[in-house]
Amino acid sequence: MAHKEDAKPSLRIMGTSVSAGGAYRRVSVMGEATVEGHLHTDTLKVMGEMAVTGNVHAARARVMGTCGVEGTWTGQELALLGDLTVRGDCSLDRFHARGVFIIDGLLSADRVSIHLYGSSRVEEIGGEEIEVRRRRQLAKSAAGHQLRATVIEGDSVVLENTLAKVVRGKNVIVGRGCVIDVVEYQDTFSRRADAVVGECRQL
Repeated sequence: MAHKEDAKPSLRIMGTSVSAGGAYRRVSVMGEATVEGHLHTDTLKVMGEMAVTGNVHAARARVMGTCGVEGTWTGQELALLGDLTVRGDCSLDRFHARGVFIIDGLLSADRVSIHLYGSSRVEEIGGEEIEVRRRRQLAKSAAGHQLRATVIEGDSVVLENTLAKVVRGKNVIVGRGCVIDVVEYQDTFSRRADAVVGECRQL
């Protein structure tokens, strides 16, 4: 099997290019790329702009530029330092964001770590450990740096600057800048005095 894996080509885009989807060992984008179809790669690095008309599977990905995906995103780890839009679901082991994102479906990951660098939106988040933090150096203008979600559900949930309809977890901490309609928790719940929680109930 090793020789078949090694035989997979790599794709490197420096300028403006339209490429077919397929299976690659490495994909690197430093220009403007459109991938028509599904993209499957061991590693993905986007420092320019990339648009994918299908699904993306990247075992390990790092997005420092702009990336738009019309389908779903799956893989092991995604590190976001730029701008990401996924029209479907996003399923990973680890999701680390220090950028801006829109995920129209479910973001599912064992570990979700988000540091807000602007306003982001996701329909649902599900995971074991979920942490949303605001940028400390932007305390005076933090109101413009928010995460909006319909449902957030995990074992351990720590939130700042989050607007959500339902937050559900075993242990939930609602921090500064949060507005939550309903919190449901199993074991522990705490919130800052300035956080807004419409309803809280223990399951």
